[in-house]
Amino acid sequence: MSEGQETSQTGDTGATNDKTTSKKTSCSGWCKKFWLIVGGLVFLVMAVALPLMTGTDFCLAHLRCSDHERPTLSWRASGVGTLSPGVGTSPRGAETTAAPRRAQVTPPATLITTAGPYGDAREPDCAAYKAAGYTTSGVYKLGSPLSGVTVYCDMDTDGQGGWTVIQRRLDGSVPFTKNWEEYKHGFGNKNGEYWLGNENIHRLTNRKNYRLRIELMDWDRETRYAEYNTFRVAGESDRYRLTISGYSGDAGDSMTNYYPNNGQMFSTVDRDNDAWEHGQCSQLNGQAGWWFENCSHSFLNGRYLGNCGNSCEAFEGVAWKTWKGKNYSLKSVSMKIRP
Repeated sequence: MSEGQETSQTGDTGATNDKTTSKKTSCSGWCKKFWLIVGGLVFLVMAVALPLMTGTDFCLAHLRCSDHERPTLSWRASGVGTLSPGVGTSPRGAETTAAPRRAQVTPPATLITTAGPYGDAREPDCAAYKAAGYTTSGVYKLGSPLSGVTVYCDMDTDGQGGWTVIQRRLDGSVPFTKNWEEYKHGFGNKNGEYWLGNENIHRLTNRKNYRLRIELMDWDRETRYAEYNTFRVAGESDRYRLTISGYSGDAGDSMTNYYPNNGQMFSTVDRDNDAWEHGQCSQLNGQAGWWFENCSHSFLNGRYLGNCGNSCEAFEGVAWKTWKGKNYSLKSVSMKIRP
């Protein structure tokens, strides 16, 4: 082989090597870009798929739940809540249910509320609820004999509580100018002003001996009270006749002293059962119901006349004669009983 030919072959080999090196360099750069793209796609797919695979746990851990994925929290009466998966609607309207996971948690104190009346309709009156450990004043649901009837229970007064409120006047929001049937069944708002109902009062007080406490407040916010050791109301056949005796207190005795209510039948504007021979006490005195004799020195169901001082119409307002006289209408009164 000549020197020229050798040189030519050597040059061809060098050119071939240069081309191979160039191809390797070009492939290496492209491959790096390819694998970077593939790696990015894999990461993106995993980021999207992971919440779907792990469901509620991932949702709770990262606080990125949608409304239909978020668990719901419900409280039991014992104060211990159950954390349960929520069931809702996806953005497309399909119903979704998270995996059934349960965990016991203790609710914060601010979440513990009472809806509706207290009690479980087991106890016959507020004194029984107090004896069972209930200490909060409020509306309670009674058991037999008034099964399902709600009353306001005073759990504080006189240092012992357990008083079943049968009547209350506070602000004049409930008119007491009612007829016989309304007084029979009761009316008003148990969180405010109301009359429990003659039939309910009868069914309570004929089971055992009750005492009555009457609390009075004037427009200067001074208070007085009267208690009677015996309080009982007969049935409708005897026109809800009242038996009351044994006064004590500082308001004076306006129910068993002069013109006594003891032994009197209940009267309303449409049922005249009073002892007055010359007229109708309910019609004359505010058109409300009461145990009138001839007529009465007490009239706690009278019209709510407001602060008219000593110039109110006689015995038409909320009256207790032995404390404020017949021309004064009290700001608030309540009648409550307990065994």
